[in-house]
Amino acid sequence: MAEPLGIPLLDKVFRGGVPRPSFVGFCGDPGTGKLLFARQIARKGRELKQKTIIIATHTTPENLEKDFDIVFNCVTAYCSNSCVPCSLVGLNDIVVKLSRVMEENRGKYRLIVESINQFLLYNSPERMARFLDVLRSLTYRTDGITVIFGDEAYMKDYIHLLCPIFDTVIKLKRMKEKDRNVLEIERTNFETEEVEPYEYRTRDGKIVFGFTE
Repeated sequence: MAEPLGIPLLDKVFRGGVPRPSFVGFCGDPGTGKLLFARQIARKGRELKQKTIIIATHTTPENLEKDFDIVFNCVTAYCSNSCVPCSLVGLNDIVVKLSRVMEENRGKYRLIVESINQFLLYNSPERMARFLDVLRSLTYRTDGITVIFGDEAYMKDYIHLLCPIFDTVIKLKRMKEKDRNVLEIERTNFETEEVEPYEYRTRDGKIVFGFTE
C-alpha cells in the first residue's frame, strides 16, 4: 500500500506515494532545494505519527530539530577546518545506533541522509555503494522509508554504480532562468502515472510546482 511521501506532485505520480519499504535517491544541482524536500518528507512523517531521523552532514542539529526527532550529527567531522577525514569508518558507531532506532520503530520511521557528497570525496565509489547497500538492507529489514540526497556534481561519475541500489532516483536540475528548477524521475521501480519533467520553484521555505508567469 502506498504511503504519501509528502511531496504532492510525487505522491500523485506514484499513485498515492511510495510503498514500505522504500529506498529513494535524490540527485540535484546546488540550490535546487534538496533540504526543503527533506524537511517536507519529514513533516509528512510526523503527521503520520512516525519517527523522523536524519544523518546530518552540512546542517547543524539545532537547525534540524524542528522537523526531525533524532539527529545523527556528522557535521563536525566534515568542517573545512577539521583534521578529521570524511571516512565511512567514522560512521560505524552511527550505523550501529541507527540500526537499533530502526528496529525499535519498525514500519514507523523515515530516515534522511542529508548529503552523501562528503562520503564520496574520501571513499571509493565501490565502498560508498557497499555503505548504501547496508542502509538499504536495514531499511528493508525494518520496513522503513529511507531517502538519500546528493549533489549531481559529486555523483555524476558514479551514478551508474549507485543508481541500481535505489528503488527510484529523482533528479533536481537548475535551469538558466532565475529560481527555476526541474524535477525528473531518472528511474523507478514504483508504479507511476505518466512521467515527465516538472518545473518548480523554492519560495519562502516551500516547494512550489506548476507555477505560471
